[in-house]
Amino acid sequence: MKRILYLSVILFCFCSCSSGQHKDNKFIEHPVEDFIIPDSLFDFFPKQAENAKAIFFINNAGATDLPYSNEEFAITFVLKAYEYLDTTNFTNITTDFSRMAINKYSVRKDNYFIVGSERDMLERFDTLYIKEQYLSKTNSLVMNFHGILNSEPNFYDSTTLCGLPPDYEILILKQGHQYVLPEKYKTEWYLMPDNIKHGYLSGIACSKIKHQIIYWAATW
Repeated sequence: MKRILYLSVILFCFCSCSSGQHKDNKFIEHPVEDFIIPDSLFDFFPKQAENAKAIFFINNAGATDLPYSNEEFAITFVLKAYEYLDTTNFTNITTDFSRMAINKYSVRKDNYFIVGSERDMLERFDTLYIKEQYLSKTNSLVMNFHGILNSEPNFYDSTTLCGLPPDYEILILKQGHQYVLPEKYKTEWYLMPDNIKHGYLSGIACSKIKHQIIYWAATW
């Protein structure tokens, strides 16, 4: 009986490492130096946020030496969220980022589309709609927060396109269409046009009502 249990645990661990999200450890805080995402994509994340309460640090970007199977398309991400207790500090930070932003999107609008893991995207949209959106909104993409923040009720809304509450604004600070991860994590999805099969996005999402900021970066 013990042998069967031992083998079951090994099999479970191996399957977890071979899933669409290549590391199922999104609630474990890895040292930044272990991330496979280039640190230049999230160098605007605060090391320590003054007069702010850290809410969560979520990622699936920790390097691993375990077997990895890229059977389906997945994104690699890092998120860090704070609630700012000093409203003046919050205003100054968001004003500075607003000046730096490449693009800005109100969550409640539909002038953007989302980049997310294949499994999660197919749960929400049919393939024709996904193709149409990627073709028409190639330069208006944001990270898909569904499936990542659904256990954080103060930061999640299942009814919006990206999964953030409607009072949030998304600021894109960095974007590109180059592949920037180690080669072994490379996946492609036939629904994405060639010019965005790979890429990266990073920025913030902020609520002026709640004085919350989510710092985020995503690559695929």
